[in-house]
Amino acid sequence: MSNEKEPIKEPQLPAIKIIKQIQDGTLDAEKLPKEMRQTCVECLLTQFWPVSKIAAFLKKDDRTIQRDKKEIEQRNSEKPSIDYALELISELMRKANATQEHLMSLAREDGASVQEKSQAAFYLWKAIQEQMKLLQSLGYLSEQSMKIQANIAQETTKDTTKLKEELAEAEKIVNETGRAGDPVIANLIKSIKQEIATAEANNNMDELKKAVAEPKKETGDSNA
Repeated sequence: MSNEKEPIKEPQLPAIKIIKQIQDGTLDAEKLPKEMRQTCVECLLTQFWPVSKIAAFLKKDDRTIQRDKKEIEQRNSEKPSIDYALELISELMRKANATQEHLMSLAREDGASVQEKSQAAFYLWKAIQEQMKLLQSLGYLSEQSMKIQANIAQETTKDTTKLKEELAEAEKIVNETGRAGDPVIANLIKSIKQEIATAEANNNMDELKKAVAEPKKETGDSNA
């Protein structure tokens, strides 16, 4: 109990850790310094918490959290230095990864319907693509690197055979439940089939290159 009354001496404590300690009751949210409170506010806003919920969690009124939010937005809108730009890029990557992890968990949710899982998997793939585009625009990935990454499907360890088996099972369920006419499901199935076809085409192209290269090596043909 005595620890709760002591001033908090770790202003650089990560927001996630601060929030966890508040939830555990080892930190008193009401005693947070402004800097730490705003760190928590910014983190919780990225998790789509409403202002009223943040205010209740941090034991402040809504107006205080609204002021914090405005100060955070103003601070983030200032002309960035190189250091700030790097910090912002790092934050964007963290948020993108958090979004992908959330979508991944939804795609694997036991109680979710086939449609819900398919939608989550589809949006996960779109999130990965957008992250690759962002990294490319910032110079972290070359165009060729992005093409390589763009061929990685939602759960990267799956091969095309496994994907086709799961797609066939999903289509069977869709037909049995009379959902074949649902435009969302139809678009998702079409998109998945296109991704499978692209992956198979890439595999076949690799095999073709090997087949073309072998006779040239044997005959000594120097023509490229």
